[in-house]
Amino acid sequence: MTGPAASLTQVGSLALAWRAHGCRSDAAPVVLIHGLGQTLADWPDTLIDGLVAGGRRVLRFDNRDVGRSSRLDSHGAPPLIRLWLAAALRLPPLARPPYPLVDMATDAIGLLDALGVRSAHLVGVSMGGMIAQRIACLQPDRVASLVLVMSSSGAPGLPGPAREVSEAMSGGGSSPDLRSATARALRFRRLLAGELTAADVVELEERVERSSAYGWPEGAGPARQYAAILADRDRYKRLVEIKAPTLVIHGARDPLLPPAHGADIAARIPHARLIVDPMFGHEISSRDGTRLADQILRHAAQAEAGAVSVQRRGAAPAVAGTPNRPA
Repeated sequence: MTGPAASLTQVGSLALAWRAHGCRSDAAPVVLIHGLGQTLADWPDTLIDGLVAGGRRVLRFDNRDVGRSSRLDSHGAPPLIRLWLAAALRLPPLARPPYPLVDMATDAIGLLDALGVRSAHLVGVSMGGMIAQRIACLQPDRVASLVLVMSSSGAPGLPGPAREVSEAMSGGGSSPDLRSATARALRFRRLLAGELTAADVVELEERVERSSAYGWPEGAGPARQYAAILADRDRYKRLVEIKAPTLVIHGARDPLLPPAHGADIAARIPHARLIVDPMFGHEISSRDGTRLADQILRHAAQAEAGAVSVQRRGAAPAVAGTPNRPA
């Protein structure tokens, strides 16, 4: 794996595992926030190396309940069926999650505080994009720019996963050993991925093996994270408040969160830009990592140039945005 061994930092009652890459500088770092059940070991090296080669310091960390961050096993298994029914039928909450998604956003903010990071370029993938949205609403002055990859606004009426993905997700249960967990994770991630080259397949197999070993034991942490997503039902109403320059990247072949999810985010955040990648699914391959690094670097540079221009003029930037906003 690229970079030094993971460090542990106390954030409130939790210990969060993190890794840093690249040289320290006065520029805002890129902070990577991963998705449901994913750990800091799940980022492809091509993404990390591309960002560092572009002159950026990179921070990645394990969300609560996965990897080497604190596991909240005392909360037990979440009431997923009741949470799912309430969300699907737009009913009042039928149960409470072990913790809300806002708490996961607060974890990330607390880690930035502990590491002395005043402002950062946030890159959130899937659930990580939802967490990044919450951070941008909670503390807008901490977000130099926002990149939301294969994520969702959580708005009602958006399409659900493809049938085969729903069936795979409903399998449930924990794997009894590391080998079983690795095989199960690989099957699911191959299902989610877009078009992969032979080299991408080999890299994904190696990364899943590495990340499973890093994050074992599996436990109920991902289920508790999923409960937080299901209960986070009003986030879409807050996206109009986001001020950070935002780039939304979504795959045309995403079978978990279809492209309408990305389009809805871009329509709700003022002046957000949307890129729909025709080859992208719901997995960052080695090849995707190189392309994604380039997009993040360009977006961060444009955001910083815009901020400098505004400071010099002492006025709000004139940025072309999306004319229509969904209700």
